[in-house]
Amino acid sequence: MRVFTAEPIGRGQFFINTYFQTFLDPSKRNQSLGKDHTLSLAFTLGVTRRLELSVNPVLYQDDQKHVWGPPGDLRVGLKYASPL
Repeated sequence: MRVFTAEPIGRGQFFINTYFQTFLDPSKRNQSLGKDHTLSLAFTLGVTRRLELSVNPVLYQDDQKHVWGPPGDLRVGLKYASPL
């Protein structure tokens, strides 16, 4: 598991991370506890020693009414560490 930091990962390194999150509803009127589920995947590539590229698509999410919800967000990032 990798935590986002201020420093790039380094040239030639490649990370793949996945994470799942859910929000719970403890109310008595609802039979199921899970209200919202999201599964995301993250790819990070070190392009140079100071530059990295990341792509984070949401692979699965439900909309609390259907088994499969609408398409999730796609986050694309570019990180550059200045020499100073």
